[in-house]
Amino acid sequence: MDRYAQFTLSNPQVPWPSMRAMRNRIAHGYFDINLEVVRETVQAALPDLLKALPAGQS
Repeated sequence: MDRYAQFTLSNPQVPWPSMRAMRNRIAHGYFDINLEVVRETVQAALPDLLKALPAGQS
């Protein structure tokens, strides 16, 4: 988010804080990751996220 502040600000419909939190959990959680939550996120939230991003940016 910090490196692409303009893109982040111009796309407020994207849940940036939630995405960052999940990334941090996966990167630093190691053995404490709920794979069901990851699977649900990929199946349910990812398609909506791709629709929310501007064309050519995903």
